[in-house]
Amino acid sequence: MNKKIKKYQSDLNTLTIEEKEAGWVICETNHIEKQLKKIISHYIQPDIDKRHFVDNILLHNTNINLGAKIKVFFYICKLKGWKIENKDVYHKLLNYRNGFAHSDVTTKKVDVIFDENRKPKDVDIYMTINNVTYSGGFYEEKRSKVFQEFSSVCEQIKTEINNILLKIENS
Repeated sequence: MNKKIKKYQSDLNTLTIEEKEAGWVICETNHIEKQLKKIISHYIQPDIDKRHFVDNILLHNTNINLGAKIKVFFYICKLKGWKIENKDVYHKLLNYRNGFAHSDVTTKKVDVIFDENRKPKDVDIYMTINNVTYSGGFYEEKRSKVFQEFSSVCEQIKTEINNILLKIENS
C-alpha cells in the first residue's frame, strides 16, 4: 500500500469523536444539498446542452449556498403545491451545521452536580457548540444534545425531500 494512503488512514484513526461527528454532520448536510439541487434543476428543466451549466456551475455550492437553495426549494414547493411540514427544521439544519462546522471544540465544560445538602454528587464533563443564528441570536448547547437534534432534523428533511423526489419521478 502507498505510504501516503497508510498515513492518511492512520490519521483518520486518531480523529476525536467531536471531529467524527462534525464530519458526519457536514456529509449529511451535503447529501441534503445535493437532493435540493436535483429538485431545483428538475424545476428549471434546462435543455440538454445547458444541463451541465445549471447542475455544475449555477447550482454549485460555492455559487449558491445551502440557505439560498432552501429558499428556492420553498418557492418551488409553493408553486407546485407541495406541502412543507415544518420550515423551521430547515433553519435548524443550517444553524446546527454551522455550529458543527465553525464552533470551537477545544474547550470542555464542567458542571458539578450537588445533592440536596449542597454536597458534590456528580460531575458532568462535556463539549459545547456555539453559534450565532440567522435571527441574530447566540446559543451555546451541549454538543451531544445538538448532535441528537441535528440527527432528528436531518431525518425529517431527508424524508420530506425524498417524498418530493418520488413525486417528481412519478409525474
